Amino acid sequence: MIVAIIYWSTTGVGNPRLASRKWLFAASRVAPGQKGSEVSGRASRAGASGRASERGGEQAAAAAGGRANKRARQAGERSGGEGERMGAGGRAQRSIISCLSPPCWDCDLILQNVCHISSRPKPAPLTAEVTKAASSLPTSWDWRNVNGVNYVSPVRNQESCGSCYAFASMGMMEARIRVLSNNTQTPILSPQQIVSCTEYAQGCNGGFPYLIGKYAQDFGLAEEACLPYTGTDSPCSLKKNCYHYYSSDYHYVGGFYGGCNEALMKLELVKNGPLVVSFEVLPDFTAYKGGIYHHTGLMDPFNPFELTNHAVLLVGYGSDPRTGEPFWIVKNSWGEAWGEDGYFRIRRGTDECAIESIAVAASPITKV
Repeated sequence: MIVAIIYWSTTGVGNPRLASRKWLFAASRVAPGQKGSEVSGRASRAGASGRASERGGEQAAAAAGGRANKRARQAGERSGGEGERMGAGGRAQRSIISCLSPPCWDCDLILQNVCHISSRPKPAPLTAEVTKAASSLPTSWDWRNVNGVNYVSPVRNQESCGSCYAFASMGMMEARIRVLSNNTQTPILSPQQIVSCTEYAQGCNGGFPYLIGKYAQDFGLAEEACLPYTGTDSPCSLKKNCYHYYSSDYHYVGGFYGGCNEALMKLELVKNGPLVVSFEVLPDFTAYKGGIYHHTGLMDPFNPFELTNHAVLLVGYGSDPRTGEPFWIVKNSWGEAWGEDGYFRIRRGTDECAIESIAVAASPITKV
């Protein structure tokens, strides 16, 4: 038997090729009848780090044959509270995986999904009210062409900086300002301000779009000319007397982290404008040229969580006229030469690569 305590550590979403993220785990093979003291030590240290779930603390102690010391037990209990809080909304971020019947796992293959594991968390359930509202929406929508009018700002390139969260957030604010002002205000906002000036993110090492909504509410967003993009962690050097656009509200779609689903995303999109979504970029996505993307699963690592490492801008939805396959229309930040003129389509309604797990929206305040 192999017992493993595993957790994911990340600074947020950014450039998936550069994002600071890692798997941390303790694992050991336990032969039948072995008391498991080695597993106990490793599991206890993992629990003491404050990252194992409560269930992890309990099972690690059990695997140790009751030899886990009091300090390890207390650490597991303390970390269990954190695991429970992080799991609120159905998106558990940390877990213990116990795999029986060797040789299903080997220590050097711990991250390969070769054992049975529970399915990933599902999107929030639909209510009758949401179902009724969503049923009245158009069968397709694209903010690049609403009765012939484009409300989406141009595609840009984040380059080698992990600033996707800044580009997606600025793109949402730019588009929603256009929607609110009927295209009479068309600012291009400064992602470099987010990279260089906010303490709510980690610059080129990534960040969370939700907190950029908070930053917009607290400090406001300047236009590109006030701090042009360099793609580096350069000092904050905003020009003086630049106008700042503020947000009056920012929130997770569904009201809380984990409250998201396809219907709520469609409702928010059509009613208020493009919104930020995050998903997990996997190796086959980097080869995307066009069409409706869905992960092939041919190179899946061990992954029972709702992991995301790239933030992008959701601008529309539709269905393939030939096959009927539903898709989202998404604006990327890898330049116009990538994908479908800088955009991509991805399978809709199945939480493909966790794209329906953590949508974020904000409400900009236009110039008077």
